[in-house]
Amino acid sequence: TISWAAVLEPPYEGLKIQLKDISLGGAFVVCSKPLPPKEKIRLCIKIPDQEELLLNAQVVWSNANVPQEKVINRGMGVKFVQNTNEARQHLEKAISMHLKANKAETIV
Repeated sequence: TISWAAVLEPPYEGLKIQLKDISLGGAFVVCSKPLPPKEKIRLCIKIPDQEELLLNAQVVWSNANVPQEKVINRGMGVKFVQNTNEARQHLEKAISMHLKANKAETIV
């Protein structure tokens, strides 16, 4: 799975997050205080060895109300919405490069 550091744009810039299970359609956002479903956010993704990528996303679900003992990672699922073709292509290229690099490491 792909996991990259990211930050939320205002008004949520103080919330520390990490992206996991990143795909072209969305990601799981690990954070201590998940936002409510339907909330729209902007993510600045810190892709290793590449330019940062700004993406629009919408919260689809969260595990905010699940008891702590039943949660491995507190967070929320987001889908990427209303992004430019350029942003989508940047994400697709970054995912592809990451998968190729990790495939090469597992073969060695």
